[in-house]
Amino acid sequence: MKKFYLKKSAIAAALSAVLLGVVSCGLAFTEITFSSHSVEQGKSVTITAKFERPNDEYQNNENIWVYYGVRVPEDWSTAEMPKIVDITEYNGAVLNTEEYELEESAFYTKLMEVSYPREGYKWIGYQSKEVKSVYGQPATATLVLNAGQTLGSYEIDFIAGSSKSAPAEMLDANGDLNYEIVFSYTDEQKYINGQQYKVYQEYLANASTLSNDEIDARKLALSHITVGGLPISPMDISNVNPEFDRHVDVVINTGVDDVTADVQDVEVNVVAGGIEVEAEGAVATVCNLSGAIVGSVAVNGVSHISVSNGLYVVKVQTLKHVTCTKVVVK
Repeated sequence: MKKFYLKKSAIAAALSAVLLGVVSCGLAFTEITFSSHSVEQGKSVTITAKFERPNDEYQNNENIWVYYGVRVPEDWSTAEMPKIVDITEYNGAVLNTEEYELEESAFYTKLMEVSYPREGYKWIGYQSKEVKSVYGQPATATLVLNAGQTLGSYEIDFIAGSSKSAPAEMLDANGDLNYEIVFSYTDEQKYINGQQYKVYQEYLANASTLSNDEIDARKLALSHITVGGLPISPMDISNVNPEFDRHVDVVINTGVDDVTADVQDVEVNVVAGGIEVEAEGAVATVCNLSGAIVGSVAVNGVSHISVSNGLYVVKVQTLKHVTCTKVVVK
């Protein structure tokens, strides 16, 4: 089998750390962590991913381009490009440590959008700035993303790969995918229900958090495109559907932190079954994650607002000031 280990650093991100099983080729996600599972509107989240070799085989894969993609809600963006720390080991000894940065890739973005689209989401593709020598050793990648303004719970997905073909070769003069190059891996014959298909060259899609169901659904989706007389199909991905918690909640950004302690005549507390506000001559308003008002009450002493479990913003307005407090009811 021709092997091009994707720079395990090539990817960046998801949430809980879980160890994956060995795969036959390529690299495996071994740990993906988010700096937070809840991100305020417009705020950043840092994502760290770790890669390992699937076995102890030592391989020197020189002069390959590293690709990495992340699927995020449509209004998310890149805050800082992925930074990769690649460690070269042999027999337990560290031979070399290298750090480098990826850049955005028009090619990989387009390839993933065509291959694995999802309503309400978009792909952001990245690529190495130059060819790299990849040894299939442990590596760590970090990426910083900015959350958008749309509230909700989202599932973030990742994909990574490598190729000896330069990114510029992958797009034609019009910026469209150059299918003759992208699907030029002719050393392998791929059959689905008896029909032969063209697949990605080398390992453009190698490690992924996509589900097997989604990959299976896309196998025949590109069959209207032909290369060399054969329809094309997305490549099977060896490292698929890891048991990572990839959900991120986008929550209200009030623009202020919890300031209750700085206001002497206003106190907000979480109590059994809701929120308790203590003040004089005030109006307390409680909003949920969607910004909807779930409770409002005049406060002259102590007032109780009943709410279910969740994250809320409590606004208390008096003649002197307005204060906003974020509380979690459990």
